[in-house]
Amino acid sequence: MCGIVGFTNFNENMNREESQKIINNMNEKLYKRGPDENGIYINKHMCIGHRRLVIIDKENGKQPMVCKYQGCNYVITYNGQIYNCDELRKTLIENGFTFSGHCDTEVLLKSYIH
Repeated sequence: MCGIVGFTNFNENMNREESQKIINNMNEKLYKRGPDENGIYINKHMCIGHRRLVIIDKENGKQPMVCKYQGCNYVITYNGQIYNCDELRKTLIENGFTFSGHCDTEVLLKSYIH
């Protein structure tokens, strides 16, 4: 099982260096939940951390996952399984979406965008 951490501050812009130290510390506390990878995403109002236990698509399933679409950034960190992933992927491809890999996280993110 993966580990997910994060925090937000919508009242002011966060100090990137300080935020990175905090989110890295939080992520390290969850090392046993996801010993294979450590990922973070930081913007001016939020930090997301993810400890990953790799099951499928090590290279293309890194999280937090970011997708730029029509001028917007969409970000996801996720732990779970989509049972109709192949069907959803097929529908998304039919609607013009492309995929970098074979992980269900990318399918979930692009499903949300769609």
